[in-house]
Amino acid sequence: MNAIAPGAVETDALKMYLDYHTKDPAMRQMMLARTHLQRNGTPEGVAAAALYLSSDGASWVTGKVLEVDGGFGFELLPRTIPDL
Repeated sequence: MNAIAPGAVETDALKMYLDYHTKDPAMRQMMLARTHLQRNGTPEGVAAAALYLSSDGASWVTGKVLEVDGGFGFELLPRTIPDL
């Protein structure tokens, strides 16, 4: 069994999240700065990884997690803990 671990992918859900943070326009810039390829992914990029894993080309690949994330190596977005 294999798995895909996607990074930030430009979907409607991510757009809603970024639109919510319009008070902090630097949010998108921070995401891009923390990604080695300096861009967010696309659904097509994740689909291509799934196609590879389901192809004969990956017939010798097993038990792996394929990181399709543009190369981010640490927390992409800061986590905040609500003040209770």
